[in-house]
Amino acid sequence: MVRLTRVTPVSDVLAPATRLVTVEWDAADALPFDLVLQRSRDDAPSSAEARICAVALGNVAFCDHGLSLPPVSLDLTPAQAEALRPALSPPSPPDDQPWRPTLDGGPIARVLAPPIDARDAAAWLDRDAREAVPALALEDPFAPWHPRTDLLRSDRFDRHFVLETGLSGELQLRFGDGINGLAPDPGHAFAPRGRVGGGARGNIGPGTLTHIALPETLAGMNITVTNPLAATGGREPEAPEDIRINVPRAYRTQERAVTEADYAAAACTHPAVANARARARWTGAWQTIAITLDLAGGRSLDAELKSDIAAHLERVRLIGFDIVLRAARMAPLRLDLHVCAAPGFVRGEVARQVRAALRPAGTHGRAGFFHPDNFSFGEPLYISRLIAFLMALEGVASVEVTRLHRTDRASQGELAQGVLVPGELEILQLNDDPSFPEEGRIGIDMGGGDV
Repeated sequence: MVRLTRVTPVSDVLAPATRLVTVEWDAADALPFDLVLQRSRDDAPSSAEARICAVALGNVAFCDHGLSLPPVSLDLTPAQAEALRPALSPPSPPDDQPWRPTLDGGPIARVLAPPIDARDAAAWLDRDAREAVPALALEDPFAPWHPRTDLLRSDRFDRHFVLETGLSGELQLRFGDGINGLAPDPGHAFAPRGRVGGGARGNIGPGTLTHIALPETLAGMNITVTNPLAATGGREPEAPEDIRINVPRAYRTQERAVTEADYAAAACTHPAVANARARARWTGAWQTIAITLDLAGGRSLDAELKSDIAAHLERVRLIGFDIVLRAARMAPLRLDLHVCAAPGFVRGEVARQVRAALRPAGTHGRAGFFHPDNFSFGEPLYISRLIAFLMALEGVASVEVTRLHRTDRASQGELAQGVLVPGELEILQLNDDPSFPEEGRIGIDMGGGDV
């Protein structure tokens, strides 16, 4: 599943009447395999009767398992709907003691807030269940109250509460004390509004959904619904024995960064970061942590991604410390090869195969030797490893490295040493893009084989 980031209308000069669009999605939604669109049938008289192997389905919407209470679309009378509303006991805050009411009305679903600003569908699916909050709201005569996982970040005006579950399954609400969260006023009546359900029973199989309840404004429209994929994400509550084991472990979880290694490890937990290095610097007024990032897939560190990673690190940053993010320094290479093609192989085809296998994009669905994820900070390039890789290619009889050095400096004896070592915060780069020769170049001299 992907989330489209751009849709561009295009035209085909050979079929101008055909309406076409080019669609793009985020790199995080990239397919982990080559998708076969169609395959020729051995018994087909023409290519027009090829077997279709893939289809694209649009109008995808997320849904969750549960029932909203009080219901709003079951043709119930107001009295019947009110009878199904979850109830608080006691129903209103007392005058002389904290109000810790219990909630009756069924198991309240725990849901994850949708990442509205996310550009990729993967962000909707790969979520931490510990961030789930109850699907419950309270309505008083003035404004609604909303659930939180804790009240530590709530100020004295925030209408927040925490729903706690006892070992026997009872649900109890905890409100603020006027400092962390607003304290409810005595005598006010609260009307709960929530959603029951959730859990593993919501993980239905594909094709299970067949009916949709439409609002009156869409009544009469021919709208069908189905789920082409099986549902995922539904989990059962932790068993009491699991809680007893996991709670002590939770307090040992590192939730702050103190040392340079802590900041680097915290940066690596971001999905866009493959590796990181951190260095502490005194700037004259405060400490600054300079974090150098090796981004997955060779992604560039644009302003949007930098802001996202900075927000990700904010939860572990110590007070009085600044964080500066910067991309890794690249060490572009110049590589010349003498390749001898095996008998029966065309030199030009072998050279094309060698060049494609070395470039980051690779060939036949496999990443190239110089793909950004194959090298990280200070990781050396051994000539023996390069030769072994090339010798495994079909049609290659022998390989000799005739030139190897960085493009920004003269040779430092890398050929004689058999290895090229970048700096501690540098990453080797060889894109072999004629439009950007400063990103590394490959030269291939062919011999042997057939002309």
